Amino acid sequence: EHTQLSESEISERIINLLNDFGLEGSEGLLPANLSGGMQKRVGLARAIILDPSVVLYDEPTAGLDPYNTKRIQEMILSLKSKGVSSMLVTHDMPTAFAVCDRIALLLDGMIYAVIPTKQLTENYSLDPDGSMTPKNPNAENIRMTHFINGDEA
Repeated sequence: EHTQLSESEISERIINLLNDFGLEGSEGLLPANLSGGMQKRVGLARAIILDPSVVLYDEPTAGLDPYNTKRIQEMILSLKSKGVSSMLVTHDMPTAFAVCDRIALLLDGMIYAVIPTKQLTENYSLDPDGSMTPKNPNAENIRMTHFINGDEA
């Protein structure tokens, strides 16, 4: 319905994509028979099967162990290297730092600022609880550069 591919081409594409995601042999399994990490990877595979130019991720690493979190990060970076644009919604700051070029900070449900990830990592340390601590507590807070209107003030 959404593609001109034949049934055999669709099947081949599914098998290849599942293999790319470390899910070889799982094409016949029902979601209830998959682990949480496998379900997340199948969901991502399903989202990209038709080669989208943009992917929206909503908490892709929530509830995953460190191994599967790293796999999801690697998959996002692989798509990024192929020119796929992404928007990541997450509370998982290590993943945001690992895969994002820019991070939007929210305050009271509104975008407060959009900051290059590099600027955050140069000025803040990520605490184990996911909060950020200034690397130089005596320095003024970093300037929150607003990109909302497309300009870098």
